Amino acid sequence: MAFTLTAGNDSLTTALYEKLENLFYQEPFAGEITAVCKLKIELLSVDGQKMLALWTKRTMTEMEFQSLRNALAGGLYGFVRETAAMAYLKERLFSGYGELLPAEKEQVYKILSKEINQYWEYGRANHVLARLPELLSDYLAEASHLHLQGFLRFRLPEYLPLLAKTIDRAIERYTIEKEYDAFIDLIQAFIQTQKSKISLVHVVWGKNHCYRLLDEKYLPLEQDFWQQAEGIAVEGAYDDVLISSLLYLLPEKIILHTGCERQAPKIALTIQKIFSGRAMLCAGCKVCKETMQQSQK
Repeated sequence: MAFTLTAGNDSLTTALYEKLENLFYQEPFAGEITAVCKLKIELLSVDGQKMLALWTKRTMTEMEFQSLRNALAGGLYGFVRETAAMAYLKERLFSGYGELLPAEKEQVYKILSKEINQYWEYGRANHVLARLPELLSDYLAEASHLHLQGFLRFRLPEYLPLLAKTIDRAIERYTIEKEYDAFIDLIQAFIQTQKSKISLVHVVWGKNHCYRLLDEKYLPLEQDFWQQAEGIAVEGAYDDVLISSLLYLLPEKIILHTGCERQAPKIALTIQKIFSGRAMLCAGCKVCKETMQQSQK
């Protein structure tokens, strides 16, 4: 018995070699196969291309051959999920998408690496990939050479396109973040040209994203301007009104009370970014504790 395998490029084939060495020489189940059948694994260079070779020194029984195929198929499946998927995505991203600059592609790849599990298409791709072990085991029963990327392309034709759609999602996320940063820069430039109307404002969050604006004495800021927030039931609408209110006041200092042991709302982090140097999160004060107690009632 002899198999030759390539994973798509030399770097991936080398990584696959290391994966299979661990699988067949260290893991208990595969170790039995290796001991009985004297399995050998070698990384070769053929016509300038790296190739992985597996062979046994004696003829295997049908049961042994099936066990080996199943173990190899399982190892290849794990390799695709753990290593090859991101490598395939990186290759596609950096070899295409000419509308993006190299530095922009780097940023997209960072987003892709960090958030890929959140993309619906990636979940669907993994669902499709679950068929891989069975398909590989059947294929290896008849074939002696496997090009892993080619196998995925022709035997699981929906997998790579689904995987590639995650790049589009990452590009969308990058575009949104880029526009957001430009928006923040614009607001900060505006702030620099205006004078503050008040020295200190406390922003205190309560239930359902509602907030209160208090002055330096922790007294409510009673002005018609703040009443715009009343009756609004959408989180984004509250956030817009809050930002508008703070931009109108332009406080010299903003203290954000998000409640003790509570994760700060996203808008609090946005306020910190917009009012850089002026806004700070409260570490937990009497107002935070009282607000948290009221929220739990």
